[in-house]
Amino acid sequence: MRNNKFLSKIFNKKNLVLITVPILLLFLFKIYNDVYKTTNYLASSLIKRTIKRTKVELDFYLSPVVNNALVCRERGYNGVYSNISLEDFNKQFIPIINNSPLISSIIYTNSNGKEIMLLKEDSTWQNRVVINRLDTNYAKRYRWKYDYNNKRELIKEWILPEDKNNTPLEKDWLKEAISNKKKHIPAWTNPYKFATTKEPGITASIKWYTNDTVLNVLAFDVLLKQISDFTTNIEIAKHGELLITSIDGKTVGLPNNDKFKKNEDILSHTLVRVDSLNMPVIISAKQEWKKLHKPNIFKFKYEGERWWCGIDKYLINQEKIFYIIILVPESDFLLEFNNTKKFIFISFFIAIFLIIIVIRAFHLQQKLNNDLKNKTNRIVEQRDEIIQQRDVLHNQKLRIESIHKELTQSIDYSSNIQGSMMPDFKVFEEISKNFFVFYRPKDKISGDFYWWKLKNNKLIVTAADCTGHGVPGALLSMIGISTLESIVERLILEPAEILNFLRKYFIKYLNQKGDIGKHRDGIDMSLVNIDLTTGELVFAGANNPIYIIRDSSLVKEVDNEKIKIYSNNNSYLLYEFKPDKMPVSFCDNFKNFSEIKFEVRKGDIIYLFSDGFIDQFGGETKDGKKFLSKNFKDLLLSIVDKSLKDQEIIIKNRFLEWKGNLEQTDDVLIIGIKI
Repeated sequence: MRNNKFLSKIFNKKNLVLITVPILLLFLFKIYNDVYKTTNYLASSLIKRTIKRTKVELDFYLSPVVNNALVCRERGYNGVYSNISLEDFNKQFIPIINNSPLISSIIYTNSNGKEIMLLKEDSTWQNRVVINRLDTNYAKRYRWKYDYNNKRELIKEWILPEDKNNTPLEKDWLKEAISNKKKHIPAWTNPYKFATTKEPGITASIKWYTNDTVLNVLAFDVLLKQISDFTTNIEIAKHGELLITSIDGKTVGLPNNDKFKKNEDILSHTLVRVDSLNMPVIISAKQEWKKLHKPNIFKFKYEGERWWCGIDKYLINQEKIFYIIILVPESDFLLEFNNTKKFIFISFFIAIFLIIIVIRAFHLQQKLNNDLKNKTNRIVEQRDEIIQQRDVLHNQKLRIESIHKELTQSIDYSSNIQGSMMPDFKVFEEISKNFFVFYRPKDKISGDFYWWKLKNNKLIVTAADCTGHGVPGALLSMIGISTLESIVERLILEPAEILNFLRKYFIKYLNQKGDIGKHRDGIDMSLVNIDLTTGELVFAGANNPIYIIRDSSLVKEVDNEKIKIYSNNNSYLLYEFKPDKMPVSFCDNFKNFSEIKFEVRKGDIIYLFSDGFIDQFGGETKDGKKFLSKNFKDLLLSIVDKSLKDQEIIIKNRFLEWKGNLEQTDDVLIIGIKI
């Protein structure tokens, strides 16, 4: 009894308030301080992430130019260009320009006085050719038109008087190439406007010597507009801006602003000084950057508002530099945190009010129940224990139901997002109604995906199987779909090159370095390019083959060890196109993907698929066995006479019959296309 009286004196209303309020104030200060630190961290993290993404994008733009330059230099060492004809020159370099949208023209010159320029125009190609600079009419220009079979037609031949003074010896790209001492990288000029097209760009040039005396230089003119296409469309934050400048303060990539949405506005404002963009916040940021001794990330004030800025260098080579500039107002980060601060203050005062009420209620209840407490203590303890257990179980049940509902809704929404990224069936329906897609994810979202694109009268189709299924597989599939779209939009249409570029993106985006113990997530896929004009099919595969079934009466011998022929009857033959045994991801000893070319004919049926059907367990045994590829081939040969819509129904029914009551093993995808 004495101990109870002593505790009651300590924990009276006044003392509880004096103890609780300081604790709440300390807790409030801690939360407020963490919110402020979180703002700094979030701003710094966003800027670093955007700078890294911008560097990756610039690498993607410029690395193909570097690779082409190094390959061409090796050919030059072997004397390929010393006595090359104009026709052969165009045949070698037109594909390079077509496959690299950034390259607008290529120039070759040597110290013997020879010079050839190749320039891409809207629908034609222009050459400037110099054989002997001492000749009065030494420079001639030609305009050509090439058809789909690479046959050329001369449209115009003429001489420009100003070409007489247009000597490469005065060009910066030639001076840079001659002074460049590093053989493993080309030289780059500072950004400038091209004399022929008046478009802003930058030139990469590389040199070599033949016969130890003849200097040869090859130059690639690279357009800068696509850099602004990236910087004007990227979303950093609600009011964030991304700007890329040259070392002398001229614009290379313009910020996301309504003034720079039209093509002519981008061209007219590229390579102008940043100060003339009429954007004072950028000028204020540069002044503060110099005042603070050029930090990478810093805060500054502009018109009474706090801004965050990040400035970092992008090295084209050791001499040429771009500056990446990120600007974000702090209000973009603080909007949510200001609401959080208000909530904390309101919660604090409500908590004090509730504490006072609880303390008062506690003392009143203590007085009323003091006499009964000793008599009913045992019963109350038992009752409280039962109620507590019941409440714990009930709360756990409600929590589990809530988590399940949230997960189900999230997965349903993810399924809608993934479905919206899949291609439209109208692409096939405009070409032919003879196709089907049997697509059965193991879960609501899938690691398998199908994708197709019609480009330049070429139909590109793929069936892909990402590592895993469900949420992990779906995340990889969406990266794969968006990356494929980006690659093909850049007119990279050859299947092997598409897989090579896709693998490069996966290794970069997933930071794959081949470390022991780390997952090597990627894609197994088959990809075909069908030329709807010539009927030529080009295939490349990463662990996944394709099948083509043809009437045996139309079959001729196939001289390719990567194409195997299978048949279980005399009417039709099944061609199996073997893939490269490596995924689209980092793997040991990986190499460039190879291609198989094949002429398809009317009536041929092409099947692309993942391994989900083949690896499905089922049958009559208790634990089931795999369906296997031989049974899959026999199934396709048995239904080849059916329409493709009927084939889809038969394949679906056979899958369900084989699976029975067993769980579906993996995502299933089969695409059928009849020529």
